[in-house]
Amino acid sequence: MSLVPCHRGSLAAAFVVLAPLLHAAEITDLRTQGRSGWMVTNDPEPMLTWKLTVDPDETPVSYEVALADSKQALLDEDGTEIRKVALDDGPALRFDASALPSRSERWWRVRTRMADGDAGDWSAPTSFETGPREGDWSAEWIRMPAAAREKNAPRFRKRFQLAKPVTKARLYVAGLGWHESRVNGIPLGDEVLQPAQTDYQYRCFYVAHDVTRRLREGENTLGIWLGDGFYNQDQVWGPQGMSYGQPKVKARLEVTHDDGSTTVVTTDGSWVCAKSPIVRSNVYAGEQYDARLEDPAWAGPAAGDGNWMPVEIASAPGGELIAQDLPPCRRIRTVAPVTAREWKPGVWMYDFGANLVGWTMLRVEAEAGTRITLRFAEDILSDGSPNFATGGIEHTKAIQTDIYTCKGSGQETWEPRFTYHGFRYVEMTVADGKLRTAPDNGTLTAVVVHNDLPVTGRFHCSDPTLNMAFEWAHRTFAGNIQGVPTDCPVRERCGWTGDAHLVVPYSMFRFNSAPLWTKYTGDIVTSARRDTPMLSFGSNMEEREVKPKPAGIPTMVAPGMRFIGEASPDWGSAIVFIPWDVYQFTGDLRPLERNYGSMRQWTLHLESRARDGILSSGLGDWCKPHPLGAIEEPRDYYSQVVPMLSTACFYRCAAITADSARLLGNEEDAERFAKLRETIRTAFLREYYGPEPSMTPDQTIHAIAIDWGILPEAMRDEAAGRLARLVEEAGGHFMTGVFGMPSLWPSLVGHGHQPTAWKALQNETHPSFKHLASKGATTFWEVWPGQMDPRDPERPYNRSMSHPFQAAFVQWFYSGLAGIRPDPEKPGFRSILLEPQMIDGLDEVECSFDSAMGAIESSWKRDGSTFTWNIEIPPGATAKVRLPGRLKGMDPSSDTFSFSDADDAQGAAQRATLPAGRYRLVSTLP
Repeated sequence: MSLVPCHRGSLAAAFVVLAPLLHAAEITDLRTQGRSGWMVTNDPEPMLTWKLTVDPDETPVSYEVALADSKQALLDEDGTEIRKVALDDGPALRFDASALPSRSERWWRVRTRMADGDAGDWSAPTSFETGPREGDWSAEWIRMPAAAREKNAPRFRKRFQLAKPVTKARLYVAGLGWHESRVNGIPLGDEVLQPAQTDYQYRCFYVAHDVTRRLREGENTLGIWLGDGFYNQDQVWGPQGMSYGQPKVKARLEVTHDDGSTTVVTTDGSWVCAKSPIVRSNVYAGEQYDARLEDPAWAGPAAGDGNWMPVEIASAPGGELIAQDLPPCRRIRTVAPVTAREWKPGVWMYDFGANLVGWTMLRVEAEAGTRITLRFAEDILSDGSPNFATGGIEHTKAIQTDIYTCKGSGQETWEPRFTYHGFRYVEMTVADGKLRTAPDNGTLTAVVVHNDLPVTGRFHCSDPTLNMAFEWAHRTFAGNIQGVPTDCPVRERCGWTGDAHLVVPYSMFRFNSAPLWTKYTGDIVTSARRDTPMLSFGSNMEEREVKPKPAGIPTMVAPGMRFIGEASPDWGSAIVFIPWDVYQFTGDLRPLERNYGSMRQWTLHLESRARDGILSSGLGDWCKPHPLGAIEEPRDYYSQVVPMLSTACFYRCAAITADSARLLGNEEDAERFAKLRETIRTAFLREYYGPEPSMTPDQTIHAIAIDWGILPEAMRDEAAGRLARLVEEAGGHFMTGVFGMPSLWPSLVGHGHQPTAWKALQNETHPSFKHLASKGATTFWEVWPGQMDPRDPERPYNRSMSHPFQAAFVQWFYSGLAGIRPDPEKPGFRSILLEPQMIDGLDEVECSFDSAMGAIESSWKRDGSTFTWNIEIPPGATAKVRLPGRLKGMDPSSDTFSFSDADDAQGAAQRATLPAGRYRLVSTLP
């Protein structure tokens, strides 16, 4: 059988229609380390990437990347270095910057080269710079004298003279915990809550700014505003919180003049500091701001000297200074309230329609001294009051609260700087004065804040429940990208390792999230350097003991001081799972090269803890639905499931470590861990799938054993049958926790149990997505609410209402329903597996994904027995296609592409390998 090339727009019943890519050849979206525009990096091998769109008649065979040490040299092709990249290697260049001097500039651009030798047009140029190294700073850490600061967010200032015109100026600032920088009174950049949280005793991020156009001859002023952030989080989790010390800053301004000379300004004892209108701030508890203390000119040329005092030289936090490659947090969008009502005298409640993360912008006119208190909650109770229990007040002893004191001079607009909140509802009270504007007239606007990761994956289908789940997943995950992939935006705000590794595949489809996971694996490694005594978890959550943790073994939480203890097998395996998943999606070997030592050590650590190939300790399939509809898991749950899940994680660690070793050329390790993998598989099958199993697999274990390839292929259909029976016996409900859910759907649908999967997807009773929606959810909750009324004032829902690990399964919308997966034989989507999983009840899917190779589309529609499938395969890639049904009306005179029969558990199908292009395939379904 064969395909006839023709235009995508026409579709004849007798043809499968192919059309090449339609756009003119163009290189766009140049990025360094995932960031667009100018940036500074300390990475010795930054990754340069771009996007290609091509004309039907201009199929390139390679890329050419031109690099030079200045923009003019690049444009003039004067001393330009040309690097060639094969088209099938993808639109990326791993650039060796290790030999470049500190603070070097590198300009680059890209073009295509055709088979006939002709070159395409050059892209627009962009640049990056290598950051200063530790010995280049020549600066002191400074802080406000502790006796003067109290809880205030201090400001720092330095006036300096520039005697010559400026041609280039760079400002590097490490302001801990969070900071905002200004030059001559103007804030720099649009980022907020910077830099990202790290283990400050091991590494600290700095933020770089190009301030060339902000400086002038004569007097200039540099200002820095510091907030506590996570560095001085001294209020929650213990009497002293989790503080590393008072806020401090280290900065270097490097100015190049038109004659080649330089002026350098660094933080030292000549700086001055003063209190600010931010009376106090805390990541968890919120911010208090007194506008009567404002001095708008504090960092400008007209700034006064009153109330300013000499700074104090501070000790270094201990960590290496590294440029933050992770895209910063930004104000992503604003949301108006859907309702604003006075729910009791003098108290207003604002409903923003969905659970969000960020803060509110306050616009108000009021008398001087009027105190406006804003309290944030994820939900309200049936009596109209805020439900603060979901924020963990029992543990944090803090309600998310912002307080603004008015200055009384016309309209005032205010947003907090050094805190953020998880909320849908905001309660506003007014004291010590009166508002001159109506509280329901534009007073509050929500500002959504998170790391600005580009959206790469889109999905929509004919079923509203799945579309709702997709929307929830985005809102839940995006709100928890706060420099760290947090578990929730209210109560803990911690980077739990197990929570993180579960959501990596979803995040890699939905966002350009590789920079996030590169940063976070670094957090796991630095947190693992601790070797102090800490908690270790036994086979039951009640069994804990304090004992020394070997250096290099991950902690439960990273980064930060609330590390909890030595990671359990299911959580600590993040150090193996995350680098591997990022490699599969990007084809970038750096995550494996840089983390292989940690991956190897962890797998060997698990081997040392195992007995006859079985691990008995762990946390288990967290947050499973309670069979009786309560929100607490049965107490015997852990001992039933933990060994099976932890051993499955052990198996996957051994398999990944073996494959990683082979990729990195370490054949000795590859053989060793491959043998370990088979030893674990044998033990797993003996204990749980043998004639006399020691434990009975539940839905989660069957799903994972199939999906992770622990079961031999010959056993998977039978296990899928058992899995389907368990779902049916549960009334058509999933009973999986956060580990089992991502594997449940592909294991059912991929083995012919589509009706059972659809029943569970569409169920309206607990536990189900529709049932959760009926409780008012707009994000994924930590625990399924069961039969309880979450708004009962006597017993309210008291778990997080925004927990990304419950959204991890939505990756199946891309990999299963749309059928887009990276081919393990050629990671990074150089080879694509396109195998949509059909499911009764779903008639249409629209899905696209900006992969490491370029745009991929898999959109299909079912109309009776006719299946129509639109495919896009990016330049340089190929796709292994599984077409449901039988190809329709093929012209036998053309043999350009051939399909072969491939009937399997999912039904009749045909397979082919297709080159880059756009296609419309039409088939007849059984």
